[in-house]
Amino acid sequence: MVADQVCKALEKLHDNLTMSQDCSFKFLGELIGRICMAGQAENTFAVVLPALEKWLTTSPLWNRICARLITGVPDGTMEHVAEGLLKVANNPTLIAKLFVDSILVNTKLKYLLTTKFLLMRSYSNMNVLYNIIGYFIWMQAQAFVSGNCAYTLRQLG
Repeated sequence: MVADQVCKALEKLHDNLTMSQDCSFKFLGELIGRICMAGQAENTFAVVLPALEKWLTTSPLWNRICARLITGVPDGTMEHVAEGLLKVANNPTLIAKLFVDSILVNTKLKYLLTTKFLLMRSYSNMNVLYNIIGYFIWMQAQAFVSGNCAYTLRQLG
């Protein structure tokens, strides 16, 4: 299956980056986007997501690889990728690790998460709403921690 090959390619990409070799995520991002556009998002993420979840716990490099893979998909396919992820993931923390703070810079993802998926669509799958709200809570917590750190540093300086 293609999803298994994507996982193998990600492992190879990780090995190359570990050896300080230059790598591109563009092809894998476009491939995942096209697979999701073809209606295979849930089937693909059912295989890829458990691997990503396992890798996210192992090292900061894996965190960056997984986040770049998901946030680096072309804007034209972002809706299908994000929707597939939100439907399959059972943990909003996983979504937060994959989307990181890209909602602040990626206007397409911001529109999808704040407007389209919440206000214009209805889902029988409660994971979508659960993951979006969980992601927003994570973003709020990150802003709170960052704000407190900045305030503390100003007080010390």
